[in-house]
Amino acid sequence: MEPRAIPGRPPRKARVLKGWLPHHLEANDDLTLEEHSEAFEEEFGQRVSTATIGRAIANLPDDGWPIKKVKDSHRA
Repeated sequence: MEPRAIPGRPPRKARVLKGWLPHHLEANDDLTLEEHSEAFEEEFGQRVSTATIGRAIANLPDDGWPIKKVKDSHRA
């Protein structure tokens, strides 16, 4: 059996996020997920969750965006 297509339109927000995120990360690599979410909402007028931003970053080519280590930080 062949897999059937998922009914409905493809999500527009995900397509826009996929195109916007790499350029935004290069210009703003020190922002938190919440700040990236707020920037997306300011630019496109659509709210996107921090979980969606995190998944989109993880799904970028080459295993996502590297996690930045903050020197002398108490974060693990």
